[in-house]
Amino acid sequence: MFKSLGTGLLLAVFLIFFEPIMVSAQISAPHIVIGDVEYHYTLSGLSTSDTNTLIVGDSTFLLLSDSASMNIPLTLNAPTSIVLETPTVSESIEVNPIPLWWSFLPPLLSIFLALIIREVITSLFLGIFLGAFIIQAYTHNIFSGLLLGFMSTIDTYLLGAMNDTGHLSIIVFSLLIGAMVSVISKNGGMQGVVNHISKNANSPKSGQMATWFLGIAIFFDDYANTLIVGNTMRPITDKLKISREKLAYLVDSTAAPIAAIGFVTTWIGAELGYIQNGIEKIEGLNEGVYSTFIQSLAYSYYPILALIFMLMLILKNRDFGPMHRAELAARNSTNLKYIYEGDEELDEFKAEENIKIKAYNAIIPICVVIFGTLGGLIYTGWDPDITQNTSLSFGKKLSAIIGNADSYLALLWSSLAGLIVAMKLSVFQKILGLGKTINAALNGIKTMLPAIVILILAWGL
Repeated sequence: MFKSLGTGLLLAVFLIFFEPIMVSAQISAPHIVIGDVEYHYTLSGLSTSDTNTLIVGDSTFLLLSDSASMNIPLTLNAPTSIVLETPTVSESIEVNPIPLWWSFLPPLLSIFLALIIREVITSLFLGIFLGAFIIQAYTHNIFSGLLLGFMSTIDTYLLGAMNDTGHLSIIVFSLLIGAMVSVISKNGGMQGVVNHISKNANSPKSGQMATWFLGIAIFFDDYANTLIVGNTMRPITDKLKISREKLAYLVDSTAAPIAAIGFVTTWIGAELGYIQNGIEKIEGLNEGVYSTFIQSLAYSYYPILALIFMLMLILKNRDFGPMHRAELAARNSTNLKYIYEGDEELDEFKAEENIKIKAYNAIIPICVVIFGTLGGLIYTGWDPDITQNTSLSFGKKLSAIIGNADSYLALLWSSLAGLIVAMKLSVFQKILGLGKTINAALNGIKTMLPAIVILILAWGL
């Protein structure tokens, strides 16, 4: 009995380890398939000594391969059964392509909802959920698509949006810039810049020019720009009988445009992220992200023309339609009073009371960020093959170095250095204690959270 049992065990071991292993045929399909778009399907377990058969819908193909696996391109536009038959086994899958036009629905829903309910975060989230539901409904079924779509919204698309080194770099950079803006506002540096620019405002035209210059000067964040310039210039423009409508137009037409084209702003992180996503989808394009951004500035028509048009209106003293009527009412008013809501929003950018206002407390950290970014780009992009190439001019060498640089590292280093310098200026001059400086930085980080949430949702969409 034991002898026969031992023989059986030996036979089993022999069969397991020495008998040729039969490889089953497999078809690996992309997780998401869009109709009329070419995808590559991986066939494995193919016979190398005989003919394999591939059946795609009503079409049959004979495959001869010297390898056990191969990739085949397929373009499907309707639910299709794919069957792979080898001399020994067969495998089949069902592919349900999503119609191409369905991919427009998530962003359209987000846009229309944002216009109707005027709330961006909810609109973006529902757009992502709709996209996730469509994917799950086509890959599973409509009923499970609701539950699986909700689950994948957070565990696949939002988490996937953050599971990226470039995206995380943008988030950290934005938080550091927000912290620095808050610190240089609390230590009076920002107010010092404002005071220098606005002290020559003594007429409606000069008041508007001062507002325009301030909008250009505070270039690194549109939110800080709007709050600081709007609230600082409001008493001055009221005194000079410039309408609140005109002040709002001046502030809005400088804050976002200058933040969109500035070399180092809280917008740059998002813009670099979008550019990187575009570069990754273009085959053969090896241009650096920051270099592409710099070269794209020449095509930033709206920001550039908005700044120029605003300056033309001021210099020509021209207004049109309702704005003209608002300006006439303001000029003819003897007591210009408006109801303004939102003063509490200024607290995070309001200078500490009873401190000496010094403009260099803002100028130095900002210069650290600007020149630190340039230095970081040169450091990470330095290549002897570029610098020793005598056929290139200095400008082309610099452009090539920046194109070869890691812009995310440069922005992270410079923004952290700018924040540290701003904190040191505040503490060492005894303008703010260490505790208040840390709190100011944390409050600045808080102001960036809504923008970060929107950014993550946009990446997810």
